[in-house]
Amino acid sequence: MITDISNEAHFQALIDSQNVILFKHSTSCSLSADAYREVRSFMESHPEVSVYMVKVIEHRNFSNRIAEHFHIPHASPQIIVIKNGLAVYNYSHRSITQREIENSMT
Repeated sequence: MITDISNEAHFQALIDSQNVILFKHSTSCSLSADAYREVRSFMESHPEVSVYMVKVIEHRNFSNRIAEHFHIPHASPQIIVIKNGLAVYNYSHRSITQREIENSMT
């Protein structure tokens, strides 16, 4: 299941988590729709992994806050892998594949 997040309380819970995937998604971009399918495929194989999604158009300020916190330039679509509160991987656009997500979680 993908959990939508959109505010500071959600963000704090996310960074307090041990291993999570944050997916920054544009609801108006076909490339982001392709990435969303890859994320869903990953989740089907790995239901134990927590996946959170920020809809960047609807929550632009919050999306920018995440970029600032982790010192990662904003992109969409974008995956940020967070382990023990730190962003350990990030990739965007066509780099978002089920295989890449799996590799970043090992």
